[in-house]
Amino acid sequence: MTVSHWFLFQTLERMGVPLTFISWIRTLYTDMSSEVQVNRFLSTQITVESGVWQRCPLSPILLVCTIKPLTQHLSQDPGIHGVHILGSSNQDCKLLAYMENLNILCQNKWSVETALWNTQVNEAGAKLNVSKSTCLAMGNLRNLESLGVSVPCEGVKILRIEFDPKLSSRPMFEKTKAKTLLVQESHEAPIHPSPQALLLQLFLKELQKLWQFCCILFASHFAIFSGAINSWIPSPCSFPLKCQWYASGADECCTREDNILAYKRIRFRPRMLRDMSVIDTKTTLLGTEISFPVGIAPTGFHQLAWPDGEKSTARAAAAMNTCYITSTYSTCAVEEIAAAAPRGFRWFQLYIHRNRALTAQLVQRVEALGFQGLVLTADLPYTGKRRADIHNNFQVPPHMKVKNFEGNFEENICTEYGLPPNFIDPSINWNDIYWLKSLTRLPIIVKGILTREDADLAARHGVQGIIVSNHGGRQLDGGPATIDALVEVVDMVQDKMEVYLDGGIRTGSDVLKALALGAKCVFIGRPVLWGLTYKGEEGLREVLQILHDELRLSMALAGCHNVTEIGRHLVQFSKL
Repeated sequence: MTVSHWFLFQTLERMGVPLTFISWIRTLYTDMSSEVQVNRFLSTQITVESGVWQRCPLSPILLVCTIKPLTQHLSQDPGIHGVHILGSSNQDCKLLAYMENLNILCQNKWSVETALWNTQVNEAGAKLNVSKSTCLAMGNLRNLESLGVSVPCEGVKILRIEFDPKLSSRPMFEKTKAKTLLVQESHEAPIHPSPQALLLQLFLKELQKLWQFCCILFASHFAIFSGAINSWIPSPCSFPLKCQWYASGADECCTREDNILAYKRIRFRPRMLRDMSVIDTKTTLLGTEISFPVGIAPTGFHQLAWPDGEKSTARAAAAMNTCYITSTYSTCAVEEIAAAAPRGFRWFQLYIHRNRALTAQLVQRVEALGFQGLVLTADLPYTGKRRADIHNNFQVPPHMKVKNFEGNFEENICTEYGLPPNFIDPSINWNDIYWLKSLTRLPIIVKGILTREDADLAARHGVQGIIVSNHGGRQLDGGPATIDALVEVVDMVQDKMEVYLDGGIRTGSDVLKALALGAKCVFIGRPVLWGLTYKGEEGLREVLQILHDELRLSMALAGCHNVTEIGRHLVQFSKL
């Protein structure tokens, strides 16, 4: 069935919705087609007919007028007590929403009554469809039938978790779904975790995995659509806070966005008829061979993305035979990371702390564990102002600590991350390179160089490598994109040391452009976190494999048999 969308657009306009949003909806809802891609081959275009919920002309109105205010009122209603999230001090979960379906988690019978009748009817003007609603008791709750909803006799399946109303079954992992309302009886005394509560926690974890997949899709397009979304939605975006923390940049995020956009200005000069039957992507970092010139940049708190955290990252890097720069702010200790991938190629990223003895001890630990390089971060005397984090009041969960310093500080002096305030030493300078050299035989790479002057100083102080980096746009907003700063750094150091780059790498062609302008290797940060959030070690391997395949294809199409043939002749350098 084909539906005319004229009514939708006219209604949205009369509601006062901005024309920019209406234009976006018009593009989304009209003249749509789809293609299927298999092994890089695209099918012919298939016209997408209207008629399903997502193409219904009333669906945006339903979202704006009903679902959005309804979820806000349910969340804010003090009469509704959600289910306590295990492991948290005072957090509970009230709502799970997808399209027009709402799953309401309530702690007691009175919360159910408030949620089903008072809030929905009075605030949203919408009545509950009782015939399609299910109430599942997670405890000895009586008289549920009086609420007007059914109690299943044979249990309910949500995602891949099966719930038994008799509370005798264990989770059954099956590919099924069901709409439900979960109710847990409230008692005067504190409730200790019961088998039923643990079962509910399993369900929430399964739901989180599904939501994390949606986060990946949203994150990849977040910068593109954030302006259009924020222009008409007054409430904070529902993008999970941890992913907003990963994605955030300093101040107005100009540098973060320019890191990506700068690659779009660079054009190739491909060569033809060069027999591309054999292509070699291997290269070396300070003499150690890796499978392709893409490594993993240092980022902290990987357990926010995946339970195994940096251990999964280390295993994925080892499986792809590439370099992993482990962050000082890891949620796994360096000993755990080394044990997870004993044959992996790793460098260690270092902040110099006010307690120099503690810094020296950490350097000696990583050298003893087989780390092969020391990466000194030079661009963080103080943390940049990240407005999104301030707006969200984001806090790392209290149980999540920087494991490399666990037990070194008294808890009463620690703030966030299990570290004392003002932990990083802002007085570090070029003379500290000599101090680091006195501690270790590891090669030293300085991360955060953006100018020829600092590149010259790095060479004069005898470091073995430079990473052209602006901290992913999270420090000084308004600084150059790293690909724009690369050329002057490479020209200054010539062949005195190896030059690497991070920031803005999203495709294999981005990698090729960076190599053409002089980078020996590039390192990726946020794509690593999106891969971990999606599927842990396997998700990160997929990210790396995609970049490897895209780089290999880009080299073939540009006429490069191996990385040694990549140079400035490959890009329109005069137009940069």
